[in-house]
Amino acid sequence: MDTSFDLIVIGAGPGGYVAAIRAAQLGLRTAVIESTHWGGVCLNVGCIPAKALLHNAAIVRAMTSEAEALGLPALGTERFSYAAAFARSRRVADGRARGIEYLFRKNRITAIKGRARLTGAGSMVVTDAAGAEQSFAFRHCIVATGAVAKSLPGLPSGPRVVGYRELILSEALPRSIVIVGAGAIGVEFAYLLRAYGVEVDVVEQAPRVLPAEDAEVSEHLAKALARQGIRLHLGSRIGAVTPTAEHVGVAVESPAGPLQLVAERLLVAVGFAPHTAGLGLEAAGVATDERGFIRVDAALRSSVPTIHAIGDVTGRSMFAHVAEAMGVRAAEDIAGHPAEPLDFAAIPRATFCRPQVAALGLTEAEARAAHGTIRVSKFPLLANGKAQAAGDHAGFVKLIGDADGTRLLGAHLVGGEVAELLPALSLVMRLKLRPADLAETIHLHPSVGEAVKDAALGLCGTPINL
Repeated sequence: MDTSFDLIVIGAGPGGYVAAIRAAQLGLRTAVIESTHWGGVCLNVGCIPAKALLHNAAIVRAMTSEAEALGLPALGTERFSYAAAFARSRRVADGRARGIEYLFRKNRITAIKGRARLTGAGSMVVTDAAGAEQSFAFRHCIVATGAVAKSLPGLPSGPRVVGYRELILSEALPRSIVIVGAGAIGVEFAYLLRAYGVEVDVVEQAPRVLPAEDAEVSEHLAKALARQGIRLHLGSRIGAVTPTAEHVGVAVESPAGPLQLVAERLLVAVGFAPHTAGLGLEAAGVATDERGFIRVDAALRSSVPTIHAIGDVTGRSMFAHVAEAMGVRAAEDIAGHPAEPLDFAAIPRATFCRPQVAALGLTEAEARAAHGTIRVSKFPLLANGKAQAAGDHAGFVKLIGDADGTRLLGAHLVGGEVAELLPALSLVMRLKLRPADLAETIHLHPSVGEAVKDAALGLCGTPINL
């Protein structure tokens, strides 16, 4: 095996493998070092298997609690095998992982299994599973090691207290669960588990679910989750956690007073920390911020000229699609083809519970704070023909524009498969098109996408269907 490369990428997640492929396309002799999963957390134990499970959960809900509204006979949740859904999720993830290996072979990228430790600005040591070490040299390095789930101080360990990884790799569901955290992971698991009849309590310190999203969207989602039978404890903190052989007790300090919850599992979903332990950043001279994330400039360069960093390890918009975009830009910068910096305002994000939440740009509160006078247009899916026909018309499209209606500042959608509507909105923001350009674009009829056009017409002051 070669031990010297133009570029070595540490981490084969969405950012790392994309960076490696782009670098190889640009003529760099490239290697990727991965200690655990080809394809990273997202592909193996994160977003891909989770979305497979969530798809099955949506079908279960359509055939159980939502069946009568569609004119179908309602079945009981006991008729549906979670084990079968779990097996399908693993097939999906495994197939995608094999696809990564194929892409490496196709692009002549050297794949090295092991754990990397930087020893300088151009060198590293890789330790394999047997403990053997090998030294490698590089002209450039991209750190793409991602992030690890955070826990809470003082929480006991054991099978009753789990993170997302243990839950997503479990073939059997608990009968009841307490979820700490109502961010994207927390509410996605709450929806998934409740669809199969699990008793779900969600404890969130903030006063609303998805606290980083638009307040109106959070309110709509909270009502939808409550209708599904998910118990929300907002503005609340957990206290003592007491696991036993049979269950886990969770003390909760809520606005209504102290509560004592009892469940089979406690899921901790309170965010992520950078995955940098043992990476040797200090030896290489790579600077980190106060939270431990690697500092990078607009070209994704760290404080060391030969080392770039991308994805979650930078703490910038921690999404797989952002890591991929960062990977392309870092590889192009290394190869001497610098691109424009990423426009983080135009980066889409979504939460894949049902109803889905999709957004980009500023929330209404952020837009008012930054711009003062703004325009807000909201179009309900109840008035959209395709959503009505599908029986999936709860939710809305909300667009936020500047005072003149010439610039889109934010977009916030809730309902159905609204995440699929984000690309057009992202394009409008990235290219700085006018809301009128979106409103004047002919949309397919009938389509849920027409709700975006109708909301854009509202921003222009010429609503048609409302």
